[in-house]
Amino acid sequence: MPGRFFVRSAVIMVCLWAVLSGCEAPSDKGVSVEPSRAKPTAKPSGTELVLKFSVGDTSTYRVKTETVKDYRFEQPSLGKLDEKQSGAGTTVRFDQLIKSVDAEGNAVAKITLTSINYVMRQENSIKFDFDSEREEDKKKPFARLIGQSYTISMSPGGSVEVIDATRARGIVKDSSAAKLAESFLSDRAIIKRHSIPALPEEALSAKPGKTWSRIKSPPKGLLAPKKFEMMYTLEKIEKHGGSRFAFIEMSAIESEGSDQTNGASPLGPFSKMFDTKEELTGRVVFDLDDGSVSLYKEDLIATYLAAQNAEGEEQQDKGPDTLLMRFTDAITVEKIH
Repeated sequence: MPGRFFVRSAVIMVCLWAVLSGCEAPSDKGVSVEPSRAKPTAKPSGTELVLKFSVGDTSTYRVKTETVKDYRFEQPSLGKLDEKQSGAGTTVRFDQLIKSVDAEGNAVAKITLTSINYVMRQENSIKFDFDSEREEDKKKPFARLIGQSYTISMSPGGSVEVIDATRARGIVKDSSAAKLAESFLSDRAIIKRHSIPALPEEALSAKPGKTWSRIKSPPKGLLAPKKFEMMYTLEKIEKHGGSRFAFIEMSAIESEGSDQTNGASPLGPFSKMFDTKEELTGRVVFDLDDGSVSLYKEDLIATYLAAQNAEGEEQQDKGPDTLLMRFTDAITVEKIH
């Protein structure tokens, strides 16, 4: 009876996870961070950890996002193994042109898409695979996004708001690709793609040893939802190519007072079955002279493991039955030039 209950639980859990997480673009349903609304009290200097903008400045960035769900149910006593992987990943390259800057340092930026790679998997099979650099993909409906632009506002503290993406959102007409394009260009997706949620909420002088923290809300797909307190430490400042760069490391713990979405976990009565482990790490490389982020990287890996001994002495010798589920949510932002 206990063994059959464990098998039924495994089936229920994989179905529940599929319903909760779906196979949407990671850029659309990724980690959200409470935005920084703080404004610098004075004009940013070259030693403050705030973004600086100048009208006419152009930059090129590459942003990679990935959301993956792994499921592994192994029954050594029966010689059975069931493994599934679902998720999506995007790599987007774009040009950023600063159109205007107000007195508080907030900028309006025009974003032009120059390259897109988008792969979606569902239970080990590829459901969507697009690469704008691939010759045969240049005639696909999704390729119409290349060269399209939208405008956003960006604050010195790294928060972003969408101003206008109407034209880009309407360029893909094909029914299946249009839905993906809509998700790819949703407000939430655009904000995640361009936000830098690792900067201090208030202007902070860049000195080795400086620390600050931010609160992160749980991403969709996390089976034990909770808020995290992200703790940042400026480890060192180094000079490369005539510019000074601040190297910042991030670690995280569960936020105190986190209500874990009002105490309700999608695991429900199965929550006690699992040993849960979350790892949230990241780093930032900040150009102090240019006032821009050269690298922003953040990775969340959550693992849920349940084990139960098989019935019968002979079966127990082969090891316990195990159910492993892993959720990965990652983003990397790189400034190309």
